[in-house]
Amino acid sequence: MHPIHTVKYLEEVVLPNIARGAAKAGRSRNDVALSSLVFVITVDSSHEMAAARERVRAQVAFYASTRNYRVILETHGWGETFRRLNKKAPQGAWHMMAEEITDAMLQVFAVEGTPEAIPDKLQAKYDGILDRITFYHPFRPGEHEEHWRKFARAFNG
Repeated sequence: MHPIHTVKYLEEVVLPNIARGAAKAGRSRNDVALSSLVFVITVDSSHEMAAARERVRAQVAFYASTRNYRVILETHGWGETFRRLNKKAPQGAWHMMAEEITDAMLQVFAVEGTPEAIPDKLQAKYDGILDRITFYHPFRPGEHEEHWRKFARAFNG
C-alpha cells in the first residue's frame, strides 16, 4: 500500500477489490499480506512535534495533489481539496499546499503520539487491515537514538 491511504479507503475500496481478486484466483483475503508505509508523527518535545506534523502535512499535500490519489480524498468528501492541490502543484506553490491539509485530515492520514503510545495506536488503527507496517519517518543514524530505543522497547515489551 502507498503511504497516502486512510482506513476508510482501505476498508471501502482496497479490501473489497483484493477479496474479489483473491476469489477469482481461488484464494481468500487471508492469502494476501498487506504491507504499507505509515505516516507516524512522534518526537519528544512539543516544538519538535509541531515541526514533524508540518513535514507530514507537506508530504500528504504533495501526494494528495496527484490524480492517482484523488480517489482517496474523494472517499472522504475531500474532492475540492484535491482540485485545489492539483492546481497549485504545477504552479510550484509547494509552500502553500500544506495549508490545504487540515488537522482533521492529518489525523486520518497519520498516527501521532509519544513513542510509547505509537505501538498501541498503530494496533488500534490497523488491526485486521494491514499485516505489516513500516514507518514513513526518516531515520538518520546517530540522530535521536534514545527516541528510537523507546520505540524498540515499546514494540518488544
